[in-house]
Amino acid sequence: MSIGLIAGLIAVCSVNAYAHRMKAFSWVEGQAIEGEAYFSNGKMAVGSIVELLVDQNVVATTQCDDEGQFRFEALEVGDYQIRADAGQGHVATYSISAAEFATEYNDTASAATLSEPEPALILKPSESEPQKQSAVIAITPAQMEQAVAKAIRPLRAQLDQYEAKVRVHDILGGIGYIFGLFGLFVLYRSRRQ
Repeated sequence: MSIGLIAGLIAVCSVNAYAHRMKAFSWVEGQAIEGEAYFSNGKMAVGSIVELLVDQNVVATTQCDDEGQFRFEALEVGDYQIRADAGQGHVATYSISAAEFATEYNDTASAATLSEPEPALILKPSESEPQKQSAVIAITPAQMEQAVAKAIRPLRAQLDQYEAKVRVHDILGGIGYIFGLFGLFVLYRSRRQ
């Protein structure tokens, strides 16, 4: 009787804890870190306290807005950890590496000493239409990297939210695992007698 009661309590408590899992997702935008905090059910963690840490030391603190988003401005290039806390034990962390900052900010020299970066790609209009005004667009590697990072940001967020969801096959797999362990226990007990 007591084993069944304990197993039931564990099952109820673990489902409740999993239902309130909190997630944080962050990205680099220029010299700032932006992000959002949300729960596993997709609800945004409005009003959560967000801390920016370097080597486990808090260097800045902010709060999520009405859309669950936050921003840390004017940061130096470096490795950071974001810690979002919605209270009552709902905490999420996310790491940002120095490599995620734009390459134009990786140089420690001041902006005055930086030379204009060499364009990686130059786009020219078609020569078959000479009546239109000619324009040249130069794209630097840093601009290309920022454009790609901005384009894949929603995909990273969707993937993170997809991984956080409890799926039916996960639940059925867990139930099957429990029945399997119970079956091994019963088999062991029957052979022992």
